[in-house]
Amino acid sequence: MRLYSDRDQTVEIAGQKFDFEIGESILTEYSHKYTVESFGRIAGAAGFTTRQVWTDRDNLFSVQYLELD
Repeated sequence: MRLYSDRDQTVEIAGQKFDFEIGESILTEYSHKYTVESFGRIAGAAGFTTRQVWTDRDNLFSVQYLELD
């Protein structure tokens, strides 16, 4: 997902200023399709342990709480 600036503007976040020109975009999200199990394996290979998983009723979306091993 991308957000596009609809005008020239300066945005301040945590004391740091960012200038955007009209039409300039920022990438705000990547969406990847994994099962809860396959994501757990990927996270495990990167050194994380899954502590909790929350899903919607149809298991289409999840939020996962991970900790470093």
